[in-house]
Amino acid sequence: MAKTLIGLDIGATAVRAVEIDHTGPVPSLLRLGQVRLPAGVCAEGKILDIQIVSDAVRQLWEQQAFSSSRAAVGVASQQVVTRALNLPEMPLDQIKANLALHARESLPMAPEDTYMDYQYLGTTATEQGVAMNGLLVAVARDYVDQLTDVIEFAGLIPAAVDLDGFALTRAYANGLAQLDFDIMANQTVPYDATGSAPPRTPGHVLVHVGATLTLVVVVSGGLPRFVRTIMMGGQTITDALADTGSLNPEQAERLKMEQVDPNGQFGRIIQNHLLAFSDEIQNSINFYRTSGNAVELADIVLSGGGALMIGLGDTLARQINLNVMYGSTLNLLDTSHVLADQATLSAADPFLPLAVGLTSAPVN
Repeated sequence: MAKTLIGLDIGATAVRAVEIDHTGPVPSLLRLGQVRLPAGVCAEGKILDIQIVSDAVRQLWEQQAFSSSRAAVGVASQQVVTRALNLPEMPLDQIKANLALHARESLPMAPEDTYMDYQYLGTTATEQGVAMNGLLVAVARDYVDQLTDVIEFAGLIPAAVDLDGFALTRAYANGLAQLDFDIMANQTVPYDATGSAPPRTPGHVLVHVGATLTLVVVVSGGLPRFVRTIMMGGQTITDALADTGSLNPEQAERLKMEQVDPNGQFGRIIQNHLLAFSDEIQNSINFYRTSGNAVELADIVLSGGGALMIGLGDTLARQINLNVMYGSTLNLLDTSHVLADQATLSAADPFLPLAVGLTSAPVN
């Protein structure tokens, strides 16, 4: 039986971890918790004080008594690059063995300074033959080494390092499959001379809004087709409100989660930033739509603490013209074994998808 992985999400405001038993028909949530981080310790995917973060991780393990010291951590920052990489058909292990050669022209950094991987997405028939479609993932070595240092300094084992976008995909996999079934059940399956061809699985746009980073992931058929990190999150609005001089950071943080007069000073600030934020997400979606092999998009699934900002969902729905829903990973789990009441679980739910997805990260 595979050894237990604890999903560890190192965010800008807290470290969060989740333990899940994946052996049953429905994964069971066993433990979850978080430890807050001081302001400025982490920002935009960068760890600025390794010792403080590792101390917080150690404290989290002690508080929750996780059954394993094996941690899986995610990466998302400007030091992470994802690119579509389509290659002539060849064995997957051969592609991975020669990624530095295949990726040299696709990367803004030297291949020798990165860790690389390839997410296979299927094949396409071309005039030159069969092409393999996939995503190249490259992460700066210094960044990964920093994350593993945090885990090791906390007395734990860095068992897996994964892309946050892939973890987000896995966290919602069962729920998205059900959505796909509901959508496809109302579609007519086309038929051609070679037999019935199933319709292309619709795409879902997962948007995870953190404090200083936002992930945009297009998922179709259970696979991440597009991953982008936006260097903007809920802290942007908090800072803008605090910069007026009328609010301290704590007051600004609370205000952005409340109904505010849209015509007042604070309401205008919030709305302007929500529009700018929606523009960034729309630009990411437009970029995906103009890429090759883009699928029809069905909806936007919001998660993350920043997704709780009043007005964000409505602004996205109007501007991007897609249905917007708020995702729940805990609804996809058996929570009867965890020592937490329903109110605590509901409050934690938006913050947990990355940690949940990391519990099933691939271990090299």
